[in-house]
Amino acid sequence: MAPEIINRSVDRPPLAIAPSPEGDLEADLRRCQGAIAAAPDDALAYKNLGNALVALDRWAAAERAYRRALELDDTLAAAAANLGHVLLKRRELPGAIAAYGRALELDETLPKLWRLMGSALLEMGDPAGTIAALDRAIAADESDEVARWLLGSARQGVGDFDGAAAIFAAAIARSPDRPEPYLGLAQAHFYGERFEDAIATVEQGLKLDGRSPEQTVKLWVQLGVIYYEITELDRAAECFERALALDPDHADAHWGRANIWLHRGDYQNGFREFEWRWPAVLPRREFEQPAWEGEFLGDRTLLVYTQCGLGDILHLARYLPLVAERCDRLWVEVPSAMVRLVGAIAGVDGVVAAGEPLPPFEVQISLLSIPKLLTPHMAAIPRTVPYLPAPSGDANSSAKMPAIAKAPGEFHIGIAWASGRQPSLDGQRDHRTRSCPVADLVVALDHPAVRLHGLQVGPDRAALDALPPTVPIHDWGATIQDFADTAAIAQQLDLIVSVDTSVAHLAGGLGLETWVLLPHMPNWRWQLNRVDCPWYPTMALFRQERRGDWAAPLGAVRTLLRRRLGEPTSDRGVIHG
Repeated sequence: MAPEIINRSVDRPPLAIAPSPEGDLEADLRRCQGAIAAAPDDALAYKNLGNALVALDRWAAAERAYRRALELDDTLAAAAANLGHVLLKRRELPGAIAAYGRALELDETLPKLWRLMGSALLEMGDPAGTIAALDRAIAADESDEVARWLLGSARQGVGDFDGAAAIFAAAIARSPDRPEPYLGLAQAHFYGERFEDAIATVEQGLKLDGRSPEQTVKLWVQLGVIYYEITELDRAAECFERALALDPDHADAHWGRANIWLHRGDYQNGFREFEWRWPAVLPRREFEQPAWEGEFLGDRTLLVYTQCGLGDILHLARYLPLVAERCDRLWVEVPSAMVRLVGAIAGVDGVVAAGEPLPPFEVQISLLSIPKLLTPHMAAIPRTVPYLPAPSGDANSSAKMPAIAKAPGEFHIGIAWASGRQPSLDGQRDHRTRSCPVADLVVALDHPAVRLHGLQVGPDRAALDALPPTVPIHDWGATIQDFADTAAIAQQLDLIVSVDTSVAHLAGGLGLETWVLLPHMPNWRWQLNRVDCPWYPTMALFRQERRGDWAAPLGAVRTLLRRRLGEPTSDRGVIHG
């Protein structure tokens, strides 16, 4: 769950026309239109027209006016700057950055221009560029508090949580009655995993008299996110309800509530609220074709698109055979690494790699929206495994995976120790909290009969290089080309031990015996405190007892493995799954 981001709104264009004395915005617009009628090639007239349109919140028309001004005079810095503002407002970020860059080339003294550039770069996910721009903004105007808040967010983006906290703490010292820096400081503490400090900071912000209803909602959502992360779900739920009482349509509050209900197994409410991921978590994809509502489609073709993580796709692929029963033809759009695997699932008629042209279809649905239609309660979970195949290689794909030679008495275990990497702050946190040191995992699985197989792909494979050369582990990472390859290897093994990453979902979908290592606060599908998983009948779960401490779950894995191999143990405690 992503915490609420501090306000990144930008000002209206810094160079606006002088308003009419009576404050009539429509009169201002007519005045600008009259000026253009009198001088149709006057760039300044079009710039002023754009400013008048912005004042009326007519953003698309304003963009056209500014572009026309620049066609007539490409040295008009104000038109370029204001075009950047319009594009930033419309979240057309590359265009906004280009427009601001042009304006700065022409006149870098325009008010707040460096701050606006920094805001656009921050939205683009370029914290280093943001920092450089905002440093220039603050150098030009030391009183620009918004630039300082944005700089704090940028410092978080590069993992400098202490630096971000210092910026926001200084802002609070200068303006103790402004709620924005309290939100920023709470986020810095949150990402730095100083949760008590984060809670105290939000509570301070909630005591301010001058906060607006919008700011109050953001503070309650932030507090709910913090309590959620430390597994205090009752308190988190109360915070989200407080936010929704003030703003019933607040997407982040609904999203937070969805995760709590799903953790508790309330799928009817949880999957309904899960639809609030648009646009809080994911941008909505626009289609001319209608969304599927679960009805039988007769002779129509349905497209299922997978706007989600790899693990989500493998987890929810169980629904595809059920969906196929309700349409004439089923197409699925997936990342290229999943084309072979998903294409072999029963009922799937065709697969298209993400980014490729879509086939003709009449109805569409996000894979993440299917559980809302087909799983109103936990008893309705499709639990039949395997639902994922392991197709062999063919002429149009990677070579068939080799057979694994096994000597009598050997026990072969596939391991994956790192979660997928994402560039966002929440993605970085997930990678950090879900990943386990491979050296510790190898020690937990050390046994004379065990043969280890590395199923990790990507940059985290490099962790194997730090292991002593005496550690016997077969690294398949360089051989694996897609998930069908991983499936072909995994099906030959006796056990899969994985952190919460796509390998765990693949193994569970293949119906293999799978042990999953979970962080203290896991994803909703694993729920809290249980040692089994309602979605995967062949899984056992091993949870951290304390945040960041893998000792207990790895100790439980070691104990259970020895029992699994028939070796007597002296352990008498409960195995903490």
